[in-house]
Amino acid sequence: MVLKYAEIVFVILFISTTLFSQGVFLQKGGYGLGVESGYNYGDNYYDFHGKFGYTFNGIFDMGMAFRKGVATERVLGYNLNSLSLNPFIAIIERSDPIMLSVSFSYQHDFINSDAFDILNIKASGDYYSVGSSVRLRASESESFFLQPSINAKYVAGREIASGNSPTSKQSMMGNEFYLSKLSVRDDSIYQKIPAGQTRSNFTQELILGFGVDLCFRTSDGIILYITPNVVLEKENKSIGINAGFVLPTTNISKTKQLKSNRKALVMQQQGVIYINIENAMKRHFLVYMNNKTPMKVGDSFSIVRAGKKNQQSLEWTEIGTATVVKIQDNKVVLESNLQDRNDQVTTSDKILFSY
Repeated sequence: MVLKYAEIVFVILFISTTLFSQGVFLQKGGYGLGVESGYNYGDNYYDFHGKFGYTFNGIFDMGMAFRKGVATERVLGYNLNSLSLNPFIAIIERSDPIMLSVSFSYQHDFINSDAFDILNIKASGDYYSVGSSVRLRASESESFFLQPSINAKYVAGREIASGNSPTSKQSMMGNEFYLSKLSVRDDSIYQKIPAGQTRSNFTQELILGFGVDLCFRTSDGIILYITPNVVLEKENKSIGINAGFVLPTTNISKTKQLKSNRKALVMQQQGVIYINIENAMKRHFLVYMNNKTPMKVGDSFSIVRAGKKNQQSLEWTEIGTATVVKIQDNKVVLESNLQDRNDQVTTSDKILFSY
């Protein structure tokens, strides 16, 4: 039995994994270019899809996704296929180890089938969506980390089919012959539409998705990932796999490093106190404050590292920043955000306190 137009396009549109940014693989403050491709297989369709995007400061993404989908259900014995273009933006909020991503996107579908030559119609779709994703970064090391995720997306849009003027190869008799031999449901907007008329169908749906990012970090900072996933919606479900990489943009990183170096050299000439770092563990470490170095939760400070020693003093270089997350008596816990994500704070580094 031939599915309704809305049902078929519904499957092609919604079953792809919710669009979320490559920024979820970077640290806050990171810039990077991401490329991804994947395959989904569902009850009534399959598709190949891909996307590329750019992350700004680790918190804002923009990009373009595309997909080629094919319905296994047939229209007049012919496949129904859809080519989709999907520009999107996303915003990321971090509270390590949890990341929340919110995305907004527009999608246009170019819908086609050899059956359209018989039915003498053309069809397309336009949709808008908003989605959110929650990820948990786990089992992190210098070269590998996991990110289980749960995501949801609400999509609403309209499919339109319009009747065209018949060509010499599409006689009314030929159409009537095909329609007499093959079933077309009365409630399908694939039913023959008079020339110049248009029929449309509005659809909306909430889709849930589950996946696990398996992420590998190379020595030069490139992140490679594979994501098996499951997508559920009201009438259908699918399984799929995505693979991609995120390439940190080195030119921006070098520019930031040069600015940081200059900043550190300038600060040496001002009134500063170098505070010792105690008990450094991954991204968190402990310092002690006194009446000369008052701190409060939310304050940020530069982390500096000793370089080569000149004739007068050590040359200190800024390697990142640290934010106060907890204070107990004179003990202060800070969270680091380093420029080199493969680096780690050590007890030989210092916190720069200006006065």
